[in-house]
Amino acid sequence: MEKIVLKARPRDLIGKQVKDLRKQGLLPAVYYGKKEQNKNIVLNYQEFRKLYAKVGENTVVELEVEGGEKKPVLIYEVTYNPVTDEFRHVDFLVVRQDEKITTHIPLELKGEAPVVKAKGAILIMNMNEVEVRCFPQDLITKMEVDVSGLVDLNDAVHVKDLVFPETMEVLSELKEVVVSVVLPKEEKEVEGPVMPEGGVPTAAESATEEGAKTETGDSKTEEKKA
Repeated sequence: MEKIVLKARPRDLIGKQVKDLRKQGLLPAVYYGKKEQNKNIVLNYQEFRKLYAKVGENTVVELEVEGGEKKPVLIYEVTYNPVTDEFRHVDFLVVRQDEKITTHIPLELKGEAPVVKAKGAILIMNMNEVEVRCFPQDLITKMEVDVSGLVDLNDAVHVKDLVFPETMEVLSELKEVVVSVVLPKEEKEVEGPVMPEGGVPTAAESATEEGAKTETGDSKTEEKKA
């Protein structure tokens, strides 16, 4: 497997001072592990952006810190700016090849479900990732979910249907539904309120009745005058 290297430099600035780093096109980060103390570092923003788009969070990366340190790490957590969606901070987890880790594998739909075309159904993805445990070198970047077997409205894909490598222990519940099939909700025609028999008359009915009473009253008045 090709070794993926990410270069970094030690970082002294912390707290609000890291704003100056971001203005310089740098990205604050930290790495830590089971037997590693937290160490603050800084990355080139664009270099990390390209690497993250390529490998995601489930690939072991060699973090090469200026000064001689090289650490095998996983991208453990990425913090974003809620407005611009730009990276704000990265956490790296130092791993050992002889120690298993617990992580999540993202799920991705594959193929076409016959039930969608045949019955106008839609697919609901109930899970986006599955929790697993394995050695770092046995990680996979994603798990494809084949939906070509969904032919009926009662069909579904469960965690137990996914084929993971034998070197990987699945921790999520096997009976959990990954993808289900449903019919789209029909748009119901909005009808006006129906008056119950003997109910309160509508405004229009009241106006009509009032007009009739007025006319009757006027007629009686004219008869008396006559």
